[in-house]
Amino acid sequence: INPPSGCVFRSRCPRAEAICATETPELKQIGPDHFSACHLQPESQIEALLLVNVNQKKTRKERNESL
Repeated sequence: INPPSGCVFRSRCPRAEAICATETPELKQIGPDHFSACHLQPESQIEALLLVNVNQKKTRKERNESL
C-alpha cells in the first residue's frame, strides 16, 4: 500500500491547506488520552471541542439555507 504524501486525510478534510499535501503532520498530545496529527491542530482539547461545535453549527446553517 502506498499512501499519498503528506497528511492521509487531506483529500477529505475541509480545512486542508498546501502544507497538508507535502508534509506528514507530527502526532501530538493535546489532552489526556487525546492525540492529534494535524498541521492545523488546536493547542488544547478545549479548543478542539470549541472548533467542532462551531463547525457543526456552520454545517447545520448551510443545510437549512439550502432548503
